[in-house]
Amino acid sequence: FRFYSSSFKKLGVIEVSMDDLSFDEHHQWANYVKGVIQACLERGFTLDFGFDLYIESTLPIASGLSSSASIELLTIYICNTLYHLGLSRQEMALLSKKVENEYIGVSCGIMDQLIIAEGLEDQAILMNTSTLSLKPIETKLSGFTWVIMSTNYPRKMTDSKYNERYQECHNALDILKPHFGIQNLCEIHPSKLDHALSLLDDEILKKRVRHVVLEHDRTKQAYQALEQKDAQTFCQLMIESHDSLKCEYEVSGEHLDTIVSAALQFGANGARMTGAGFGGCAIALMASEDVDRIIEQTKNKYQEITRIEPSFFKVKFVEGVREHACR
Repeated sequence: FRFYSSSFKKLGVIEVSMDDLSFDEHHQWANYVKGVIQACLERGFTLDFGFDLYIESTLPIASGLSSSASIELLTIYICNTLYHLGLSRQEMALLSKKVENEYIGVSCGIMDQLIIAEGLEDQAILMNTSTLSLKPIETKLSGFTWVIMSTNYPRKMTDSKYNERYQECHNALDILKPHFGIQNLCEIHPSKLDHALSLLDDEILKKRVRHVVLEHDRTKQAYQALEQKDAQTFCQLMIESHDSLKCEYEVSGEHLDTIVSAALQFGANGARMTGAGFGGCAIALMASEDVDRIIEQTKNKYQEITRIEPSFFKVKFVEGVREHACR
């Protein structure tokens, strides 16, 4: 197999064989590709020839915009096509999650992989990560534009406290499970939150549980707001979500807080960090008629405070991983 990415030109062509697909830190991005190929072999699939993979990307590097999951899904989609594996999109997502958890070593959930596998044009998806059931909802809100705001402060999930937060939630779950008969913290109803917190002695665990329970409820409210085309409620939920991610889950940081605060100061209706945090990107909803002004003022304010030039992307919702005919 030979891999090349135009975003990592200094690495040149990375060449590996099926005999050695072990993780190699010098291979950087290509480890995600290698992990998928190895997972296919471990599952018993026959890969009777290699392939050349050339990648171009419009995603800012280390931005928290699911670039690793994108590479994984792209690779399994290619393998599924070339080797006639017969995997469903859900199975492709699950195999990619296995790579992230076991090969890369990040205790992520299924969200990134599943949305990249199952994404639909102009639709958000309410996802039950226990059952993998999906409920699409239209994202078009008249008069508003979705904007990704990149802090250009890079982050790596394996170097962050992501796995630490995962463990903290499991520690809390171990304590609360006997009292509530639950499998996941998000099954605790907000009306039972005070009781749940009273069973915890650790203030850190209390903060994590408070975030998980209320964020789960906000997610369901956000779906209803989109269903009702209620941009005001949706934007307020975004703001509350960021505050909780900052204060209760503690996965934000100076750069994300600065760009979210600046966007809201200059007229964004709603904004919050997106991704695993500790740098990366935020997402905002802005009135279309004001979007260019808000972006410019937010850019200047953020750069003045951090001495880093941010990037902004007006975005739309498109289909998940797919094949285009060559032109």
